[in-house]
Amino acid sequence: LDAVTAGRIMAYIAELHRERGMTVVLNLHDVAIARAYATRIIGLTEGRITFDGSPEELGDAELRTIYPPDEEDGGGEPITYNR
Repeated sequence: LDAVTAGRIMAYIAELHRERGMTVVLNLHDVAIARAYATRIIGLTEGRITFDGSPEELGDAELRTIYPPDEEDGGGEPITYNR
């Protein structure tokens, strides 16, 4: 989805959660969107939970565990995400 449409959909889902008390489970790979809308983030690495906490607790160290550098590419650059 383009950024505008994604934002509208996420805002609508957040509204459903707030107004109707609905539990929402989303599979997202966009860390910025997850941080902006989620109250809880669960990160998986090779099918195992490696992070379970609030968006504020999800730091660069946790992201490197969830998204490890590709060793075939020489380890890559460290992952950093602005908050």
